[in-house]
Amino acid sequence: MRWDEVQVKRGQAYLDEGIGSLKAQRWAEGEMKLRLGLVRYPQAMPARLALAEFYFYAQRNSQAMKVLEEGFDAVPDYPGRRYMTNYFTIALQGDDYGSVLDVCERYLTGQKAGVSEKESDWLFQQKLNALIKNGAAELALQLLEKKPDNLILNEQRVLVMIELG
Repeated sequence: MRWDEVQVKRGQAYLDEGIGSLKAQRWAEGEMKLRLGLVRYPQAMPARLALAEFYFYAQRNSQAMKVLEEGFDAVPDYPGRRYMTNYFTIALQGDDYGSVLDVCERYLTGQKAGVSEKESDWLFQQKLNALIKNGAAELALQLLEKKPDNLILNEQRVLVMIELG
């Protein structure tokens, strides 16, 4: 067995132990093992999400954001709705609209691996909501005009109209 394979196996073992420690409410031990595991096996998205949620509930939002952002680089595929929802929730709590817009753009344009049409619509909604909250309702309206027949975006149309008066 090669050294890099050993590192991955150790990483997976740390991650499993870390998840178990969190479930047993051994918070410090769980955090440490998850961090060690992610160093050796960074593409473990469920463990990455568990660590980010731990940080979020401990009100350590900057650490949660960092863990989730590192996941975007570790795995090129779309990480899924739960992962994205957690990221958006934390970013929006800090009024970090730029991060929301950047991640939406990442999966709506260049890196579409694993993004279904339904997820694309949802990401587009998140992008529009971030633009509206950031005071860029005009830009949101321009984007909406490019998709006039998409009924899923009706809520965003109403929000833009309210915002623009």
